[in-house]
Formats: sequence, structure tokens, C-alpha cells
Amino acid sequence: MNEHLATFVGYLTDKEKSKSTIESYTRYVKKFLKYVDGNEITKELVIQYRELLEREGSAYSTINLILISINCYFLILEFDLKTTD
Repeated sequence: MNEHLATFVGYLTDKEKSKSTIESYTRYVKKFLKYVDGNEITKELVIQYRELLEREGSAYSTINLILISINCYFLILEFDLKTTD
């Protein structure tokens, strides 16, 4: 697990999220990061990912949870990057 994912898991643990929530959020973020494949993350890229999930037949409730997970990850990542500069 990379440093940022470890920070994310630590944050979720500190917020007393359940084990299943932590596993789900981590799984969704890892899948998104694999999709990104090192490219710059933009709003358009996130929209393309959402559209891919829709085409794959993911339920809208699942897509929303995935997007919440990704958003939470980047909020924590932004905070983590600011504190390590």
C-alpha cells in the first residue's frame, strides 16, 4: 500500500469508520488510481470514469459511493501534501 493510501486508511480509522467501509473505500480508490494510470487527474477524467462505470452497468448508488470515496481520498491527500511541504 502506498503512503497516501496508508494515510487515507488511517484517516478513515480515526473517524471510526467500519472495517467494511474502509475496505470498500480503499478498493474503490485503488481501482480509480489503476484507471488513471499515472495521468494527471482532472474533472474530465473523473467524469470519464463515472461514464465508464455507467457503461459497465454499475448501479447509480454504487457509482455515488465510488465518487464519494474518491473525493474523500483527494481531500485527505490534499491535506497530507500540504502538511508535508
